[in-house]
Amino acid sequence: MNFYQITDTVKGILMNQVKCKNIAVDFTLGRGNDTLFLSENFNYVYSFDIQEECIEEFREKNINNVELVFDNHENVDKYLSRFDCGMYNLGYLPLSDKSITTKASSTIKSLEKAVDMLNINGFISVMIYSGHDNGKEECDAVLKFCSELDNKRFNVAYLNLINKINPPSLVLINKTR
Repeated sequence: MNFYQITDTVKGILMNQVKCKNIAVDFTLGRGNDTLFLSENFNYVYSFDIQEECIEEFREKNINNVELVFDNHENVDKYLSRFDCGMYNLGYLPLSDKSITTKASSTIKSLEKAVDMLNINGFISVMIYSGHDNGKEECDAVLKFCSELDNKRFNVAYLNLINKINPPSLVLINKTR
């Protein structure tokens, strides 16, 4: 299983398990692949990025049901109050400046807000890359945060390729009540 297979697995799970497809959030726009997927399957999508080039590149696609937000995902609560599905793709923008990465502190602040804003029966996927400078710290922080979520309100699954060096890993959060 490689990155693309994990990504396809995530999309399959989200499409089969998320029942209400009203509002979705791409917490890390990047090259826009997750936003595009969400825009094709949800009524409305909020998509966040801190890099203006990502926002401008995606804006050229002219997709009407996507609101591009030039802000850090930790400020998600300034733009919406509830959502049905969220996707994080942590790390850095492929083929660009590798010093600009998601950070553990802002990702955890974002996740704290996101799990409260997530509608019941909704899902959040978090694709984690631990092979860059901030990656290990961010991975550890996300896993710690997710492992401490109330098991009466959330189901959390973790997928990792244990025979690879620094593989991407996936966390799926489902809000059950």
